[in-house]
Amino acid sequence: MNGLDADDSNQRYEVIKLFNEISGEMKGNEILVEKCGGIYNKITRYAENPKGLTEAIKSNIVNELREKLRTINVQSYDGLIKR
Repeated sequence: MNGLDADDSNQRYEVIKLFNEISGEMKGNEILVEKCGGIYNKITRYAENPKGLTEAIKSNIVNELREKLRTINVQSYDGLIKR
């Protein structure tokens, strides 16, 4: 996703398509929606109405999602270690 530029009209469609895929996959996982509700809402909003989507916003969303998922992964790992 970092290789795609939301400001480039040729790549914008791919960004929107990926946001739709991510939104759908997250929606199917209640834990992700619960733990990542804010980012899920952003992704879904721009997937459904990409008019205001810019490269800066896309980059922010991607970075926030990556960090949220990393944190969930670390918390899951920590939970396994503490057992």
